[in-house]
This record gives sequence, structure tokens and C-alpha cells, in this order.
Amino acid sequence: MRLLTVLFSILTVMFLGTIAGASTTAAPDAGPCAPGTAYDPACDVDHNGQINVTDIQLAAGHWGQTGTFTSDNDHDHLGQTWTGARVPLKIESNFDGTGGSLPAALVLGNTRTSGAGYGLWVTSVSGNGVHVNAAGADGVYVCTTGAASGCTASSENNGLEVGNAEDNGVLVKTAGNDGVVVSWADDDGVYVNSAGDDGLRVGLVQNGDGLQVDNAPSSQGVRVVSAWGGFFVDSATSRGLTVVSVGSPSSTSHDNFLGNGVDIEGAERYGVRIGHADNDGIHVASSGDHGLYVGTTTDAGLYVNAAGTDGVYVNSAGGAGVKVNSAVGNGVDGRTNTLASYGGQFSNGAGGGAALYAIGGGNDAADLILGGTTTTSGDDGRIYSQPDSTSSDILLFSMDNLHIHLDNDNNSTSAFVIYNGGDTPVWSVSESGLAVAGEGAAAVVDAGEEGQQLVYAIHSPQNWLEDFGSGRLAAGEAVVSLDSAFAKVASVDAAYHVFLTPLGDCPLYVAEKGAATFTVRALGGQTCAVSFDYRVVALRQGYESNRMPEFVVPEDD
Repeated sequence: MRLLTVLFSILTVMFLGTIAGASTTAAPDAGPCAPGTAYDPACDVDHNGQINVTDIQLAAGHWGQTGTFTSDNDHDHLGQTWTGARVPLKIESNFDGTGGSLPAALVLGNTRTSGAGYGLWVTSVSGNGVHVNAAGADGVYVCTTGAASGCTASSENNGLEVGNAEDNGVLVKTAGNDGVVVSWADDDGVYVNSAGDDGLRVGLVQNGDGLQVDNAPSSQGVRVVSAWGGFFVDSATSRGLTVVSVGSPSSTSHDNFLGNGVDIEGAERYGVRIGHADNDGIHVASSGDHGLYVGTTTDAGLYVNAAGTDGVYVNSAGGAGVKVNSAVGNGVDGRTNTLASYGGQFSNGAGGGAALYAIGGGNDAADLILGGTTTTSGDDGRIYSQPDSTSSDILLFSMDNLHIHLDNDNNSTSAFVIYNGGDTPVWSVSESGLAVAGEGAAAVVDAGEEGQQLVYAIHSPQNWLEDFGSGRLAAGEAVVSLDSAFAKVASVDAAYHVFLTPLGDCPLYVAEKGAATFTVRALGGQTCAVSFDYRVVALRQGYESNRMPEFVVPEDD
């Protein structure tokens, strides 16, 4: 019935138009609904009981219309195509949400169940697909996507806010230039409050940067509050993350080579700062070359303020675990405030591998400084060598005393042993003080014009002590007292030897020997008063039974 009414209206309008064509005054454009025709509820858009120009404008979609908008919610205009030039379709009123309506100028709904249905589809535009000129709150707000349920809008006024997304909050599949550009942000350029997977993920970038922040003057270029992967770059042909300049650095350095995971070209303070880490400050699980490489720095090559366990932990590295190529200060500076820990600890898990390799600037530069106040002349000691030279020597300098404590915990018998190239011990000192030399003991004496000469010690199969002195007979007899210190270390209670040399024509002999004295007399009871020299030889106390004992090389306990 409604279709017949519309067809009748069309025929009526066409007939009236034909009659009006003979008039000199042009009639207004007519359509299915026209003023003066029979009343049709389908044409009464504003539902005021009559058909007028306003109904025609609202029904036919004339551009540039004005007036009070009245909801047309009892029939549709599906399938219509509205065209026009220069002037847009404008919907304007106070949509305050009263009476159960939504506070929106345009409400779209799509109940398609057989596949994805779109709320808004832009076929083609030469400018922006969706342009928000000004928004009092968020420019674009997405409450939920996919199977996600529930959302709570933030109190911030964001350009784009996603309340709850089942998958990606924002996905840029392919971009010829930048995927996302933030020209200026007073706070965060990109802010991800919480993400179940990656806070920000860049899948593949062909020629540019995965993420580029040109300027963030008062906050962070990228800030992730909480995420499983705070920042995850799956693949980048150039650089995973490039920071051109942070703050006001004195200079920047651009690396033209490709393949850097993180490239920081200039930073006024720290290139990377870790304020606190409960576990590893920086963790490198595996590296084909250097686990951590610092090219040039004017201060500390690597600075960790606080770490719960290891400040820097390298699990495996094909090259150097930590390498500093050039540093004005210390390349690596280690310090601990724990008594049971060390300022630096080095180990080598390979059998026979060295734990520490140290090399100075040459034979005149210290490889290792022990104590001291400067880097060139330690107060306590320096060790010099040239490890990469086959003819290098090892030089040990002490600016004070040099002390070696053997068996300091007194739990074994220890010794200091020197071996030759054949792995034979040639010199040793035991903790008891016994010095053993392979070719005997010798001293260097200055023989004047003859130069420095070696003099050797006389060796004996037993441990003898000897003392020398002089005496004089009085009435044919002299009682000589042994030196008290000599008597305490020599075995004078047992038999000892006394050798006499008379300094005159009077034969002498030793009449008696005691623990403190011995008596010298003239032969035949002569009463001559002659002087004499003597030599006393006695075994060392505690070594009376030692005679050429076997030498046993001290071994590691």
C-alpha cells in the first residue's frame, strides 16, 4: 500500500510538472514527497502533521541545510547516495543525552553477524581519512575491541585512547614512511599504561627507524609503565631503536652502519640509565662478539648505581664479555663495601686458562699497581711485564717493604718455591725459614778492579753453628765463656768442637768443655802467658740427629 502511495505521488508530481512547464515561472524541484500532495506519513520527517520544505530537505539530503534537527527513527533511507559540491553535510545541535538518548551527533550501528560489519567506511579521500579538528576530551576513543570486555576511560585528554583491546591497541600494517608520527608532545609522545604482551611492537621496517623520537623536552620519549615486553623489536633492517639526541649533548655521533639493536647518537647525561634492578642491571644472554661494547667515554665506561645481584651479567659471549676500547677514566672500576666480597673477581672455567690478563703501555708502564695513590708509581708496589713479547721480563717494584706470609692460617706446612724450565725446584723457603738452593748459596762481592765476584758458602752434611773469639793464658790457664746467645741456639750440652790457634811459642789444649765455658791450658803445666784464637763449632739445637736428610718438594694442600 505504501509503495502504491509513493508511485501515485510520483505520477502526480510529474503531471503537475508538465502543466507547470507552460508557465513562465519555474516550479520548485519535486520528488517523491512534495508540498501540497496528499499527506503521506513516510514524507513527514519532522512528524508535525504536514509536509513542507523542511521534510523535503531532510528526506532528500540537500546540502547546507540548517534548522532544528528532529530524529527520524521510524523508517530508513538505506541505499541512498548523497552527492554535492563545496558544502558538507552538517549535523549540529545540543546532544545532551537526555531522555535516554546518546550524547552524540551521529550514532552508527551494524548488527551484521555473518562477518565483520563496519561502523564507518571511508572509500577514498585525498586528505585525512578521519580528521578531528578539536576535541574537549579524547580525539578518538575506542572502548573495547574483539572479545575484550569492559573499559574505563582515563582522566587525560588523549589524541587516541584505546580502553581495552583483545589484540593490538594500535596496529599499522604497512606504512610507506613513518608508522606513527608524534610531532610534539608536552608529556609522553606515546604512552602505554598496560599491555599483556608488547607495549609497543614494530614488526618490520624496510628503510627507516622502527621508532623515532625527535624531541621530548620535559618527559620521556617512550614510557612504558607495565608490560610483559616493555619494548620489543621483532625485526629491523637498520636499527631497532635510535635516539638522536637527549637533552643538550656536547656532540652526537651517527653510525652509518646497519644492524644496531639500540643506537644512541647523543645524550647529555646517561645513554642508558638503570636506577635500580633487583636482578641483573644489564643482561646479555648470548653475543657473537662483545657482550657489552663501549667505544669512547669521558667518564665511566659503564656505571651501575645499584643492583640486587650482578651489576653486569654476561651469560655467554663469543668474544669479550665486557670490553672497553677507550676511556679517559678507568676502563672498569670495581669496588665493594662487603667484607666477604671483592672489588674485582676473575675466573677461567677452562683447564689451564688464565683468569686475569693485564698489560700496561710498555715495559716502562705498570701492568698491575698494588696500592699507592697514583696510576704511575704506586706507594706499595708495581708489577711490570710485556705479555705479548717473547723476550719480556717480569719486574716487581716495591716502594716500601715486601712481605710474604706463608701458611697465614697455620693449617699446613707451606713453602715458597721457584722452578726452572724443566719444572725442577731450584730454590725454596719453607715457612720454618729453611732456604734450599739447587746449586748452593753464594754472595756477590765487589772486588774493585776485578769487578763483582761470587763467593760460595761451605756446605756440610749436618746443621752446624760456629763462633770465633780470642783469649789469653794467665799462669798457664784461661777459662773462656761461650757467647750466651750462641749457647742458647747451639747444642752445647752435647759434645762440641773447639779449635785453638796459639799466638806464641806455647802449645795449648782444651782441658774442659761445659755448657757455658771451656778451659784452655798450656801443655806440661807451663806457666806461659800466651794469647790465642779459638773457633767453636756446635750442632744446632733440634738438628742433632739430622744428617743429609732427603729433600721433598712442597706440594699443594
